[in-house]
Amino acid sequence: MSEVIEWAPFKLKAGVSEEALLRASQQLQREFLDRQAGFVSRRLLRSGDGSYVDMVVWASQEEAASAMEVAAQSTTCSAYFALMGANHADPGAGVTHLRQLKLYE
Repeated sequence: MSEVIEWAPFKLKAGVSEEALLRASQQLQREFLDRQAGFVSRRLLRSGDGSYVDMVVWASQEEAASAMEVAAQSTTCSAYFALMGANHADPGAGVTHLRQLKLYE
């Protein structure tokens, strides 16, 4: 089985600071992601244009999909998504799952 990369690009809502994002991101990590079966790792990335990407690695597509279903009911996830500029009422909006073919290190 190959790992699955969850690629979730977003921009912050007007008036939301990066510090607020980092606090909510830490809470999301502790209270949600660390408790999900199949969670491998996560990177929060920022580009030069001020946009962000959450890059989450899952052990399988099934575990990534399961976490997406649970996220829809999570108040911790809702608080994190509320900081984003787009309508993220649907946790899957704008998210892409990519199957890893090969890892070069």
